[in-house]
Parts: sequence; C-alpha cells; structure tokens
Amino acid sequence: MQQLTLADFSEWLQSPFPVTAGEQKVMLTLIQATKGAGGIPGGREPFSLLFRGPSSPRLAQAMHDFEHPRHGTPAIFIVPVGADADGILYEAIFS
Repeated sequence: MQQLTLADFSEWLQSPFPVTAGEQKVMLTLIQATKGAGGIPGGREPFSLLFRGPSSPRLAQAMHDFEHPRHGTPAIFIVPVGADADGILYEAIFS
C-alpha cells in the first residue's frame, strides 16, 4: 500500500471525496490540510486533514474508503470532531 502524504491532499482543498460507509456513499469535502509537528526521522512527515460532511448520515469513528483522484480508494481512519451550521467535521491524522 502506498503511503499517503500531505502533498497528496494539499492540491485537493475544497474538493469533494466520495466515501463509502456501509452500503451508501457520502460526500466529504476537504476543508483543511495541515502539516504536523514531530515525526520519526526518515519517516512520513505528520499531517492532518479536516473534512466536512452532511449532517446526516453521521459517519462513525472508523476506517472508511475514500475515493482519491490519483490514489484509488485508500482506507482512512476518521473521527467526528465537531459540527457547524454546514455539517459534521471529521479529522484524519497521519503520523
């Protein structure tokens, strides 16, 4: 499996990503891609992604299959971290 990096997502800000959740597809929009601190020498540079999805259905904290324009369908672990007037916010952290 290819290791995803911040560069794999930075150019896709404000883009929708279809996400498979059980039998349905949910569109999550990438609203933030941020470089993280620390990391292991020689390892991947840490980063985080923030997505916004619809208020319903609410996705569970779990691995979900994301359709990426260049990298197929990687499974990404997301956590619901809040909500705003536009929907539910989900975070993925890569270290």
